[in-house]
Amino acid sequence: MIQTIETLKELHEQRFAAIDKAIELAAEEMARRLDILNHFHELSREKERDFIRRETFDTFVLRVADDIAMLRRESQNAIITTTGVRETALKSFSESVAAQNTENETRFGRLEATYAKFVGGIALATFIFPLITGMLIYLLTKSP
Repeated sequence: MIQTIETLKELHEQRFAAIDKAIELAAEEMARRLDILNHFHELSREKERDFIRRETFDTFVLRVADDIAMLRRESQNAIITTTGVRETALKSFSESVAAQNTENETRFGRLEATYAKFVGGIALATFIFPLITGMLIYLLTKSP
């Protein structure tokens, strides 16, 4: 029983560790993409020193803004997905723990009932049987 709970706990901890690793990988990917964007930005600055048209510059600005917006959307989607997965895992874990607790309480109730019967049997064997036996012996020996 405890082993099952420990196993479930380990599985959920592994799931959370995998989710955290996925978040870290997503963050590294975003950092890599930002580095690439920064590199392209530096290259465009070098080209601007020689000559650049206004239209080209505006197009570049829009492209960078679109890339940043895309990165923001991707990071928001990753956050939303991760949060959903964590909430689902937490709900699943809490439901399984609640079910396990209910099962344990049922088993404990049966154990208590058995224990009560056992104590009653001991009381019967310890006090009532000797009393009845003593009364029978008394009545049999007192009879003429």
